Amino acid sequence: MKFGKKIITVGFELKTTREKWGMSQKFFVVRSIISCENVVNAGVKLQTMCRILQTEVQEPRSKENLNDLANLVEALPMSFSISGFFNMNKQLIPSLISGITSYLIVMIQFKAQGSCN
Repeated sequence: MKFGKKIITVGFELKTTREKWGMSQKFFVVRSIISCENVVNAGVKLQTMCRILQTEVQEPRSKENLNDLANLVEALPMSFSISGFFNMNKQLIPSLISGITSYLIVMIQFKAQGSCN
C-alpha cells in the first residue's frame, strides 16, 4: 500500500512460484465454497419473493406462474455437494482448516520423532 512517498508492506511476500500457486488454490477453494453458499441463499430468497409477489399480483396468469416457480424452487432445493459425501457451505471452511491443522501436527510429530532417533 502506498501513502505519499512511503511504501508500507502489509502481510508477507511469497518467494516462490509454488507458494503463489498454493495460495491461489486455497483462495479458489474458499471462494468456491462461499459462492455455493450464496447461490443456495439466492434460491431461498427467490422462493420467498415469489410467495410475496403472489399475494400482491392481481392477474391470475401471473399468480399461477409465480406459484409454479415457487413450487419448482421448493421441489428442487439448491445445494452443492462433493460426490454426495458433504455439502459445500460455509461450515466446510472450519472443517478443512481443522483437518489440515491436524495433518500438520501429525507430520511435525513424526518429523520430531525421526530426529530424536
